[in-house]
Amino acid sequence: MNKEKLKIAQQVMKDENIPFWIIYAEEGRDPTFERLIGPHVVPAVLVVSQRAHRTIVSSLDADNIEEDKMWTYSGQSRHSIESLINRALRELHFDPRERPEQTIAFNYSTMRDAKTDLLGYGVAKHVMKSIRDHFGSFKHQSAEAVIYGMYDRKSPDELKKMTIAAQRADEILKVTFRDLQPGTTEKQAYQLVHSIMNRNSAWTANCGVVKEELAWAANHCPVVLTGPNFAKGGHAGASDTQIMPGHTVYFDFGVKLTFKDGTSWCSDIQRMGYVLRGDENRAPFEVQKVFNVLVKSIDVGIAALRPGVKGYMVDEASRKIVVDAFGVNYDHATGHSLGESTHSPGTRLTGRQNPLSHLKVQPWGVYTIEPRVKIDNGGSIEEDVVVVPNGPNYTLCERQKELIYIR
Repeated sequence: MNKEKLKIAQQVMKDENIPFWIIYAEEGRDPTFERLIGPHVVPAVLVVSQRAHRTIVSSLDADNIEEDKMWTYSGQSRHSIESLINRALRELHFDPRERPEQTIAFNYSTMRDAKTDLLGYGVAKHVMKSIRDHFGSFKHQSAEAVIYGMYDRKSPDELKKMTIAAQRADEILKVTFRDLQPGTTEKQAYQLVHSIMNRNSAWTANCGVVKEELAWAANHCPVVLTGPNFAKGGHAGASDTQIMPGHTVYFDFGVKLTFKDGTSWCSDIQRMGYVLRGDENRAPFEVQKVFNVLVKSIDVGIAALRPGVKGYMVDEASRKIVVDAFGVNYDHATGHSLGESTHSPGTRLTGRQNPLSHLKVQPWGVYTIEPRVKIDNGGSIEEDVVVVPNGPNYTLCERQKELIYIR
């Protein structure tokens, strides 16, 4: 049992006024269960109240789980798993007849989010019928608020590991900009990042890292755009366009680090540079304006990231800075939750039309802020921001506050 994560989940349940949560997990189907208990082979159940819990697993798996509040059932009498669920609810004081306000949350989505729509209609119907047959009518709801909150809220140890991942990505990009030569194509710059990552990765071993990977699919990690290609979308693949004097250039990059305890944590940052012309010692006004607006947009976004604020509020505050300055919008979210994956379950910092933007920003959550000026020779910067309950917020690695020059 990952007691630290269970404690966080129970705190979210209190905050969201959710009395009970049931995870019914088939083999390999529910990563939320595996995050709390670990991998399992056959059906397993976790019944959680705001103060206690019960774990139900097959007798085949009992020796693989270190848990003192665990009950087992035999695979020869699988129906007994339902009776154990009802027994767990009784012990945790579930009583819809006496307390009709009590509800049970299950892992299904109301927001079309496959990351939380994990129970399955048939399984949900079967489990709910069993509870109803035993207790009578009861209320149920989606557990998505618990899941999002549990994934978003990070422990001090998790934040420490994410800091290492962010600093590692930042280090690789600093070396990349140092070694980048005018006339290099976007594809060659992409390959440069990979070569730098491969040749100087030894230091992470001293931080307890046992494996280093790209944070997302290799063919788009990093994303590299320069000059006229900034008008493309943020996920455009590297092209044969040369990075020439007078061009802006950016990298969107992250690493995924696996630590000795088996957990993996990601970073996701963007850095922007400018290739000086022969007679220049600084960027022209138009380029510096792009950079300054991006920094201001990120400043505003970081300040708006407060616990309890809806994701769309952060998006609107940060996006307004770019739109007011250039009259041009960007066609992606201002940010997203970051954790074990680059786009982990949680609040989306995007427009109101997206249901995930109505989720609350969580204390000790980590979110990206990544505005873009989507014009020829535009730019983009991305920072990984930790939400501190009483402020001030901070970034996992050094912020980019100055334009990087390439000579």
